[in-house]
Amino acid sequence: MRLEPDRHLKVYQLGDSNWTVVADLLTSQIRDGECGYPTSCGNYGICSSNGQCGCLEEATSSSTFRQINYKQPSLGCSDNTSYFNFNSKYKFSYENIYCLDGKTELEDCKKSCLKNYWCKAAFFAYRVGYDSKKGCLILSEVLSLINNDGVVDNVTVFLKVHKSIDSTQKKSTRVKIILGSSLGAFFGIFFMVAFCFFLFTKKQESEEFDEFFDDQVLEMSTRFSYKELKAMTSNFDKKLGERGFGSLFQGTLIDYVAVKRLNGFGLVKKSFLAEVETIGNIYHVNLVRLIGFCVEKSYQLQVYEYISNGSLDAWIFQRHQEQEEDHHGYSQGTNLSP
Repeated sequence: MRLEPDRHLKVYQLGDSNWTVVADLLTSQIRDGECGYPTSCGNYGICSSNGQCGCLEEATSSSTFRQINYKQPSLGCSDNTSYFNFNSKYKFSYENIYCLDGKTELEDCKKSCLKNYWCKAAFFAYRVGYDSKKGCLILSEVLSLINNDGVVDNVTVFLKVHKSIDSTQKKSTRVKIILGSSLGAFFGIFFMVAFCFFLFTKKQESEEFDEFFDDQVLEMSTRFSYKELKAMTSNFDKKLGERGFGSLFQGTLIDYVAVKRLNGFGLVKKSFLAEVETIGNIYHVNLVRLIGFCVEKSYQLQVYEYISNGSLDAWIFQRHQEQEEDHHGYSQGTNLSP
């Protein structure tokens, strides 16, 4: 004996090789036969007198209960409608579980279900006569329903199911999707064009800089690469001093040269080249001659001819110090006692 998933209580007998059903104990005792089982046609399914399963007939094309699996109608129906109600044409297979207390009204029964999030159906019944009574049953699960075939039972059932989306809402949703997609595509193209314009502008500035480079500076001074200056100074090994905005290193070209490397970010490239152009145009016996320069990425360097005796300001400062020492010694000498 086994209780099946469809609520049938069956008796099995072992034959030669397998088990066979010999009795279905409850079917003959249930008033509605096969339809009397709570899950005979699944949730929200309608069971007809011949045992066939279907979905609610009141459903329309835009708002309907649909078969979960058309090949297996007994699996039930899925709800896809707004709040739905029907009267005595259908009834629950477990209708005998409600009681009539004579107090609840139809609208109160409906509202009671609406207020409870777990309520799936409201079952209202009334009896007419000398002892008229009314009753309401709140259900948390909707199992199979039975087609009454026109028999009136004074019963009204409200099913609380998903609200359908009408054509206006669908159209509004479609418009929002199209508008959102269009705006997204527009801004995407806009930012792409803006980015391309930015790259083009930077390229134009670079080309203008190169033209300035070629026309103004290369005519006067030699341009070195940073790699060449690193080799020339043995990777800036011998530091001669540090003045102003840069450090001075000794290097070797044909003769010794002095390489000035600007510290930090240095000047703006155009300002740096303007300075190189100005210094390159000046020729004087008392000024150090500019041999060349380097502008590469963030590096800015200038190459000057090497002065072995140091700079003019250092020579002047040294001479001034020697004169002070001589004067101090002479003063001390005049103060010596005879």
